[in-house]
Amino acid sequence: MQDSRAAAVEVRSVHVDVARKYFSPEWLHTLIQRMAQLKLNELQLHFSENEGFRLECASHPEIVSEEYLSKAELAELVGLAGSLGIDVVPALDVPGHMAQALRAHPDWAASGTVEGRKILDYSKPEVRAFVEELIDEYAPLFPSTAWHMGGDEVFALDEGAVEERFPNLHGYALSEVGAGATVMDGYVHYLNSVAAHLKLRGKTRVRAWNDALYTPGTAVTLDPDVDVAYWTRWHESMPSLERIIEQGHRLINYNDAYFYYVLTTEGRAYFEHPSAEAIYDEWRPGVFPGLNKVGAQIIPDDHPALLGASFAIWCDDPGRETEEQVAAGIRLPLAAMAARCWDADSTAPYSEWAASATSA
Repeated sequence: MQDSRAAAVEVRSVHVDVARKYFSPEWLHTLIQRMAQLKLNELQLHFSENEGFRLECASHPEIVSEEYLSKAELAELVGLAGSLGIDVVPALDVPGHMAQALRAHPDWAASGTVEGRKILDYSKPEVRAFVEELIDEYAPLFPSTAWHMGGDEVFALDEGAVEERFPNLHGYALSEVGAGATVMDGYVHYLNSVAAHLKLRGKTRVRAWNDALYTPGTAVTLDPDVDVAYWTRWHESMPSLERIIEQGHRLINYNDAYFYYVLTTEGRAYFEHPSAEAIYDEWRPGVFPGLNKVGAQIIPDDHPALLGASFAIWCDDPGRETEEQVAAGIRLPLAAMAARCWDADSTAPYSEWAASATSA
Protein backbone atom coordinates (compact mmCIF):
# COMPACT_ATOMS: atom_id res chain seq x y z
CA MET A 1 0.00 0.00 0.00
CA GLN A 2 1.28 3.45 -0.91
CA ASP A 3 1.28 6.04 1.88
CA SER A 4 -1.47 8.65 1.46
CA ARG A 5 0.99 11.43 2.30
CA ALA A 6 3.07 13.14 -0.35
CA ALA A 7 6.72 12.05 -0.51
CA ALA A 8 9.38 14.67 0.14
CA VAL A 9 10.75 14.12 -3.40
CA GLU A 10 9.34 12.73 -6.63
CA VAL A 11 12.19 10.45 -7.75
CA ARG A 12 13.23 7.75 -5.26
CA SER A 13 15.60 5.50 -7.14
CA VAL A 14 18.04 2.60 -7.07
CA HIS A 15 20.76 2.49 -9.72
CA VAL A 16 22.26 -0.97 -10.35
CA ASP A 17 25.43 -1.66 -12.32
CA VAL A 18 24.26 -4.81 -14.10
CA ALA A 19 26.99 -4.34 -16.73
CA ARG A 20 30.10 -5.20 -14.73
CA LYS A 21 28.35 -7.84 -12.63
CA TYR A 22 25.67 -10.21 -13.87
CA PHE A 23 22.67 -10.04 -11.55
CA SER A 24 20.12 -12.79 -12.08
CA PRO A 25 16.52 -11.90 -12.98
CA GLU A 26 15.45 -13.52 -9.70
CA TRP A 27 17.71 -11.18 -7.72
CA LEU A 28 16.36 -8.17 -9.59
CA HIS A 29 12.77 -9.29 -8.97
CA THR A 30 13.50 -9.52 -5.26
CA LEU A 31 15.06 -6.06 -5.31
CA ILE A 32 11.97 -4.64 -6.98
CA GLN A 33 9.74 -6.17 -4.31
CA ARG A 34 11.98 -4.70 -1.61
CA MET A 35 11.83 -1.31 -3.34
CA ALA A 36 8.04 -1.45 -3.31
CA GLN A 37 8.11 -2.08 0.45
CA LEU A 38 10.27 1.01 0.86
CA LYS A 39 8.07 3.13 -1.45
CA LEU A 40 10.89 3.62 -3.94
CA ASN A 41 9.65 4.23 -7.47
CA GLU A 42 12.53 3.88 -9.95
CA LEU A 43 15.04 1.16 -10.85
CA GLN A 44 17.84 2.37 -13.13
CA LEU A 45 19.61 -0.42 -15.03
CA HIS A 46 23.18 0.45 -16.05
CA PHE A 47 23.72 -2.29 -18.63
CA SER A 48 26.74 -1.04 -20.61
CA GLU A 49 30.25 -0.55 -19.25
CA ASN A 50 33.93 -0.95 -20.04
CA GLU A 51 33.80 -4.45 -18.57
CA GLY A 52 30.50 -5.70 -19.88
CA PHE A 53 27.36 -5.20 -21.96
CA ARG A 54 24.52 -7.25 -20.53
CA LEU A 55 21.30 -6.65 -22.44
CA GLU A 56 20.35 -8.75 -25.46
CA CYS A 57 21.00 -6.82 -28.66
CA ALA A 58 19.77 -7.80 -32.12
CA SER A 59 21.33 -4.90 -34.00
CA HIS A 60 24.82 -5.49 -32.56
CA PRO A 61 25.02 -8.95 -30.96
CA GLU A 62 28.83 -8.82 -31.18
CA ILE A 63 29.02 -6.36 -28.27
CA VAL A 64 27.03 -8.45 -25.77
CA SER A 65 28.76 -10.26 -22.87
CA GLU A 66 28.46 -14.00 -22.33
CA GLU A 67 26.00 -13.58 -19.46
CA TYR A 68 23.23 -11.09 -20.15
CA LEU A 69 19.62 -10.18 -19.54
CA SER A 70 17.40 -11.35 -22.37
CA LYS A 71 14.64 -9.18 -23.77
CA ALA A 72 12.07 -11.66 -22.44
CA GLU A 73 13.61 -11.42 -18.97
CA LEU A 74 13.63 -7.63 -19.22
CA ALA A 75 9.94 -7.66 -20.20
CA GLU A 76 9.12 -9.70 -17.10
CA LEU A 77 11.15 -7.30 -14.97
CA VAL A 78 9.46 -4.23 -16.45
CA GLY A 79 6.05 -5.85 -16.01
CA LEU A 80 6.63 -6.69 -12.35
CA ALA A 81 8.01 -3.23 -11.65
CA GLY A 82 5.11 -1.53 -13.40
CA SER A 83 2.59 -3.51 -11.37
CA LEU A 84 4.23 -2.15 -8.23
CA GLY A 85 4.44 1.45 -9.40
CA ILE A 86 8.15 1.34 -10.24
CA ASP A 87 9.71 2.78 -13.41
CA VAL A 88 12.58 0.84 -15.01
CA VAL A 89 15.01 3.34 -16.52
CA PRO A 90 17.77 2.37 -18.99
CA ALA A 91 21.27 3.74 -18.48
CA LEU A 92 23.35 3.51 -21.65
CA ASP A 93 26.55 5.47 -21.06
CA VAL A 94 27.96 7.47 -24.00
CA PRO A 95 30.47 8.46 -25.23
CA GLY A 96 32.69 7.03 -22.48
CA HIS A 97 32.59 3.72 -20.57
CA MET A 98 32.33 1.90 -23.91
CA ALA A 99 35.36 -0.42 -23.89
CA GLN A 100 33.25 -3.60 -24.07
CA ALA A 101 31.57 -2.49 -27.29
CA LEU A 102 34.83 -1.11 -28.67
CA ARG A 103 36.61 -4.44 -28.27
CA ALA A 104 34.37 -5.64 -31.11
CA HIS A 105 34.96 -2.42 -33.07
CA PRO A 106 38.44 -1.11 -32.23
CA ASP A 107 38.36 1.28 -35.20
CA TRP A 108 35.51 3.12 -33.49
CA ALA A 109 37.67 4.09 -30.49
CA ALA A 110 38.63 7.72 -29.98
CA SER A 111 42.33 6.73 -29.92
CA GLY A 112 44.57 3.70 -29.40
CA THR A 113 45.56 4.74 -25.86
CA VAL A 114 44.18 3.22 -22.67
CA GLU A 115 42.05 6.34 -22.29
CA GLY A 116 40.89 6.43 -25.89
CA ARG A 117 39.89 2.76 -26.06
CA LYS A 118 37.05 3.53 -23.62
CA ILE A 119 35.63 6.43 -25.64
CA LEU A 120 33.52 6.34 -28.79
CA ASP A 121 34.94 8.37 -31.67
CA TYR A 122 31.73 10.29 -32.22
CA SER A 123 33.42 12.27 -35.00
CA LYS A 124 32.68 9.25 -37.22
CA PRO A 125 29.16 9.06 -38.75
CA GLU A 126 29.09 5.27 -38.34
CA VAL A 127 29.74 5.62 -34.61
CA ARG A 128 26.96 8.15 -34.18
CA ALA A 129 24.70 5.81 -36.16
CA PHE A 130 25.69 2.91 -33.85
CA VAL A 131 24.47 4.81 -30.78
CA GLU A 132 21.22 5.72 -32.50
CA GLU A 133 20.69 2.09 -33.52
CA LEU A 134 21.03 1.00 -29.89
CA ILE A 135 18.59 3.68 -28.78
CA ASP A 136 16.11 2.74 -31.50
CA GLU A 137 16.24 -0.92 -30.51
CA TYR A 138 15.99 -0.40 -26.77
CA ALA A 139 13.57 2.54 -26.51
CA PRO A 140 10.44 0.41 -27.10
CA LEU A 141 11.52 -2.08 -24.41
CA PHE A 142 11.33 0.54 -21.65
CA PRO A 143 7.92 2.23 -21.21
CA SER A 144 9.54 4.88 -19.01
CA THR A 145 10.01 8.32 -20.55
CA ALA A 146 13.29 8.60 -18.57
CA TRP A 147 16.67 7.62 -20.03
CA HIS A 148 20.17 8.08 -18.60
CA MET A 149 22.68 8.81 -21.36
CA GLY A 150 25.72 8.86 -19.05
CA GLY A 151 28.36 11.32 -20.15
CA ASP A 152 30.59 10.84 -17.11
CA GLU A 153 34.35 10.30 -16.76
CA VAL A 154 34.97 10.70 -20.47
CA PHE A 155 38.34 12.43 -20.55
CA ALA A 156 41.10 11.95 -17.98
CA LEU A 157 41.60 15.03 -15.81
CA ASP A 158 44.95 16.76 -15.35
CA GLU A 159 46.50 14.92 -18.32
CA GLY A 160 47.26 17.93 -20.48
CA ALA A 161 45.42 19.45 -23.43
CA VAL A 162 42.60 17.19 -24.52
CA GLU A 163 42.81 18.70 -28.03
CA GLU A 164 46.27 17.19 -28.43
CA ARG A 165 45.13 13.78 -27.22
CA PHE A 166 42.05 13.67 -29.45
CA PRO A 167 42.56 15.72 -32.64
CA ASN A 168 39.69 13.83 -34.29
CA LEU A 169 37.24 14.96 -31.62
CA HIS A 170 38.65 18.46 -31.83
CA GLY A 171 37.94 18.37 -35.56
CA TYR A 172 34.34 17.36 -34.80
CA ALA A 173 34.01 20.34 -32.44
CA LEU A 174 35.38 22.76 -35.01
CA SER A 175 33.09 21.36 -37.69
CA GLU A 176 29.90 21.20 -35.62
CA VAL A 177 30.33 24.13 -33.24
CA GLY A 178 32.61 26.52 -35.11
CA ALA A 179 35.99 28.21 -35.03
CA GLY A 180 37.64 28.24 -31.63
CA ALA A 181 35.58 25.34 -30.30
CA THR A 182 37.24 22.96 -27.86
CA VAL A 183 36.89 19.20 -27.49
CA MET A 184 34.61 19.83 -24.50
CA ASP A 185 32.40 22.06 -26.64
CA GLY A 186 32.10 19.22 -29.13
CA TYR A 187 31.42 16.72 -26.37
CA VAL A 188 28.47 18.74 -25.05
CA HIS A 189 27.23 19.26 -28.61
CA TYR A 190 27.29 15.48 -29.06
CA LEU A 191 25.37 14.92 -25.81
CA ASN A 192 22.76 17.39 -27.04
CA SER A 193 22.43 15.44 -30.29
CA VAL A 194 21.91 12.19 -28.35
CA ALA A 195 19.31 13.88 -26.15
CA ALA A 196 17.52 15.16 -29.25
CA HIS A 197 17.40 11.66 -30.74
CA LEU A 198 16.08 10.26 -27.47
CA LYS A 199 13.28 12.81 -27.46
CA LEU A 200 12.30 11.64 -30.94
CA ARG A 201 11.91 8.17 -29.43
CA GLY A 202 9.65 9.39 -26.64
CA LYS A 203 12.32 9.75 -23.95
CA THR A 204 11.44 13.22 -22.73
CA ARG A 205 13.15 12.92 -19.34
CA VAL A 206 16.77 12.49 -20.44
CA ARG A 207 19.48 12.70 -17.78
CA ALA A 208 23.28 12.94 -17.68
CA TRP A 209 25.97 12.75 -14.99
CA ASN A 210 27.30 16.07 -13.72
CA ASP A 211 31.08 15.67 -13.58
CA ALA A 212 32.05 16.57 -17.18
CA LEU A 213 29.50 19.35 -17.68
CA TYR A 214 30.27 23.06 -17.66
CA THR A 215 34.00 22.56 -17.29
CA PRO A 216 36.12 25.74 -17.35
CA GLY A 217 36.38 27.19 -20.85
CA THR A 218 33.41 25.25 -22.26
CA ALA A 219 31.11 27.56 -24.23
CA VAL A 220 28.43 25.09 -25.35
CA THR A 221 25.71 24.46 -22.77
CA LEU A 222 23.69 21.32 -22.27
CA ASP A 223 20.02 21.39 -23.25
CA PRO A 224 18.29 22.66 -20.07
CA ASP A 225 15.62 19.97 -20.50
CA VAL A 226 18.27 17.36 -19.62
CA ASP A 227 18.15 16.47 -15.93
CA VAL A 228 21.48 16.29 -14.13
CA ALA A 229 22.39 13.25 -12.04
CA TYR A 230 24.68 14.94 -9.53
CA TRP A 231 26.99 12.38 -7.95
CA THR A 232 30.27 14.10 -7.07
CA ARG A 233 32.46 17.18 -7.08
CA TRP A 234 35.82 15.63 -6.28
CA HIS A 235 37.66 17.90 -8.75
CA GLU A 236 37.58 21.68 -9.08
CA SER A 237 36.69 21.41 -12.78
CA MET A 238 33.34 19.84 -11.88
CA PRO A 239 30.35 22.19 -11.79
CA SER A 240 28.85 23.52 -8.62
CA LEU A 241 25.24 22.89 -7.76
CA GLU A 242 24.59 26.60 -8.25
CA ARG A 243 25.98 26.46 -11.80
CA ILE A 244 23.73 23.54 -12.72
CA ILE A 245 20.65 25.28 -11.33
CA GLU A 246 21.56 28.54 -13.08
CA GLN A 247 21.52 26.67 -16.40
CA GLY A 248 17.94 25.55 -15.80
CA HIS A 249 18.49 21.86 -15.11
CA ARG A 250 16.58 19.73 -12.66
CA LEU A 251 18.58 17.58 -10.27
CA ILE A 252 18.68 14.02 -8.99
CA ASN A 253 20.92 13.56 -5.96
CA TYR A 254 23.28 10.55 -6.21
CA ASN A 255 25.52 11.86 -3.40
CA ASP A 256 28.62 9.66 -3.51
CA ALA A 257 29.46 10.45 0.11
CA TYR A 258 26.36 8.57 1.25
CA PHE A 259 24.91 6.41 -1.54
CA TYR A 260 27.78 4.77 -3.42
CA TYR A 261 27.75 1.07 -2.59
CA VAL A 262 30.79 -0.08 -4.58
CA LEU A 263 32.27 -3.54 -4.94
CA THR A 264 35.94 -2.63 -5.06
CA THR A 265 39.33 -3.55 -3.67
CA GLU A 266 40.68 -2.39 -0.34
CA GLY A 267 42.47 0.93 -0.51
CA ARG A 268 40.41 2.26 -3.39
CA ALA A 269 37.72 4.93 -3.20
CA TYR A 270 34.36 3.79 -1.85
CA PHE A 271 35.73 0.59 -0.29
CA GLU A 272 33.83 1.47 2.89
CA HIS A 273 30.13 0.89 2.33
CA PRO A 274 27.41 3.47 3.07
CA SER A 275 26.30 3.89 6.66
CA ALA A 276 22.57 3.76 7.38
CA GLU A 277 23.08 5.84 10.51
CA ALA A 278 24.98 8.56 8.62
CA ILE A 279 22.32 8.65 5.90
CA TYR A 280 19.49 8.90 8.42
CA ASP A 281 21.16 11.43 10.72
CA GLU A 282 23.11 13.61 8.27
CA TRP A 283 21.54 13.40 4.83
CA ARG A 284 18.43 15.04 3.43
CA PRO A 285 17.32 15.28 -0.22
CA GLY A 286 18.90 18.73 -0.58
CA VAL A 287 22.34 17.70 0.73
CA PHE A 288 24.76 17.30 -2.20
CA PRO A 289 28.51 16.52 -2.17
CA GLY A 290 30.93 19.42 -1.69
CA LEU A 291 34.16 20.29 -3.50
CA ASN A 292 36.93 17.72 -2.93
CA LYS A 293 34.56 15.81 -0.64
CA VAL A 294 34.72 18.58 1.97
CA GLY A 295 31.48 19.81 3.46
CA ALA A 296 28.31 19.79 1.40
CA GLN A 297 26.33 21.87 -1.06
CA ILE A 298 22.86 22.32 0.38
CA ILE A 299 19.58 23.49 -1.11
CA PRO A 300 16.10 23.33 0.47
CA ASP A 301 14.45 19.93 0.26
CA ASP A 302 11.53 21.57 -1.53
CA HIS A 303 13.69 23.42 -4.07
CA PRO A 304 11.86 23.45 -7.43
CA ALA A 305 14.93 22.08 -9.25
CA LEU A 306 15.22 19.03 -6.96
CA LEU A 307 13.58 15.95 -8.45
CA GLY A 308 14.82 13.37 -5.99
CA ALA A 309 17.62 11.04 -5.04
CA SER A 310 19.15 7.68 -5.90
CA PHE A 311 21.14 4.97 -4.21
CA ALA A 312 23.81 3.50 -6.50
CA ILE A 313 25.28 -0.01 -6.61
CA TRP A 314 28.53 -0.18 -8.61
CA CYS A 315 30.51 -3.34 -9.32
CA ASP A 316 34.10 -2.33 -10.09
CA ASP A 317 35.27 -5.68 -8.64
CA PRO A 318 32.23 -7.85 -9.44
CA GLY A 319 33.44 -10.95 -7.61
CA ARG A 320 33.93 -9.06 -4.37
CA GLU A 321 30.45 -9.93 -3.13
CA THR A 322 27.74 -12.42 -4.05
CA GLU A 323 24.22 -11.33 -4.92
CA GLU A 324 23.16 -12.34 -1.42
CA GLN A 325 25.91 -10.25 0.17
CA VAL A 326 24.95 -7.21 -1.88
CA ALA A 327 21.30 -7.60 -0.87
CA ALA A 328 22.25 -7.84 2.79
CA GLY A 329 24.72 -4.96 2.55
CA ILE A 330 22.30 -2.49 1.01
CA ARG A 331 19.28 -3.44 3.12
CA LEU A 332 19.54 -0.89 5.93
CA PRO A 333 21.32 1.96 4.05
CA LEU A 334 18.71 1.75 1.28
CA ALA A 335 15.93 1.86 3.86
CA ALA A 336 17.51 4.95 5.45
CA MET A 337 17.65 6.74 2.11
CA ALA A 338 14.06 5.77 1.38
CA ALA A 339 12.95 7.04 4.77
CA ARG A 340 14.52 10.44 4.22
CA CYS A 341 13.21 10.66 0.65
CA TRP A 342 9.74 10.07 2.00
CA ASP A 343 9.90 12.00 5.28
CA ALA A 344 12.86 14.36 5.37
CA ASP A 345 11.70 16.10 8.55
CA SER A 346 11.13 13.17 10.89
CA THR A 347 12.73 13.79 14.30
CA ALA A 348 12.60 10.16 15.43
CA PRO A 349 16.08 9.14 16.65
CA TYR A 350 18.10 6.70 14.58
CA SER A 351 17.90 3.97 17.22
CA GLU A 352 14.11 4.07 17.15
CA TRP A 353 13.95 4.15 13.35
CA ALA A 354 16.54 1.37 12.97
CA ALA A 355 14.68 -0.93 15.35
CA SER A 356 11.57 -0.57 13.24
CA ALA A 357 13.45 -0.81 9.91
CA THR A 358 15.38 -3.91 10.96
CA SER A 359 12.21 -5.79 11.83
CA ALA A 360 10.49 -4.86 8.57
